[in-house]
Amino acid sequence: MKSIIIVTYNSAFYIDSCLASIGKNISSPDQVFLIDNNSADDTVKRINEFIKNKNNFKLIVQKNNLGFAKAVNIGFEMSQGDDIFLINPDTKFEAGILDAAISLANQKSAGICGVKQINEMRRPLGSFGKYPSMISNFFETIQLAKIFPLGLYVRYNFFTKKLFFSNRQVDWVGGGFMLIKKEVIEKIGKMDENFFMYLEDVDFCQRAKKAGFAVWFFGSIEIWHYGGKSFSKKNSLEQKKYNRESLKYFMQKHKTL
Repeated sequence: MKSIIIVTYNSAFYIDSCLASIGKNISSPDQVFLIDNNSADDTVKRINEFIKNKNNFKLIVQKNNLGFAKAVNIGFEMSQGDDIFLINPDTKFEAGILDAAISLANQKSAGICGVKQINEMRRPLGSFGKYPSMISNFFETIQLAKIFPLGLYVRYNFFTKKLFFSNRQVDWVGGGFMLIKKEVIEKIGKMDENFFMYLEDVDFCQRAKKAGFAVWFFGSIEIWHYGGKSFSKKNSLEQKKYNRESLKYFMQKHKTL
């Protein structure tokens, strides 16, 4: 049985195609949990229209924006599947993708895995990378991480493109599309709710690896991810604020060099 967790926030523009993708990839025993973080648009209305008379789906509407980690943890508490997916509402994918990820994860004994995510132009997005550290932050600061795979995110370019088409172990994969084996959560616990937004997925992967679980990136599996559409340009300062706060907390928590 699969359990799927989707956290929504002002996701009306893309949620229909995401839910249609989910519908192609589940069967009667599977569970889909949609946790809405107090959307101000038509997200909840669109979800209710789609899930009407569908027993697999359950919508939980929050009165406040809890942040990503808290919302995911609500889904964790309800999930009964051995294979638990975190899937962003601005993604879409073909039939068979979830089962393909599970099959590869089982073959590689992966505790956590992610897949290649592409944008509208079919360009791969940075959905894996290295843990934040003084060294990786330095490479980000001097812009060298935009060319070589030395920073927090691996960017797609001439020097890194082979990495995006291979199946390989990595430090972390992004929560935009993440498969987690239930045993990982049973051993390391839920997501750290001190992260309101950003790096909660990186922290979760690092904790899993420290507990002995392998984290894999599968470049042979591909999904579309339209990326960050819940935020408008006018809120970019707020995004940067959350990013700074999360990075500071991560560095303090893991005492990284």
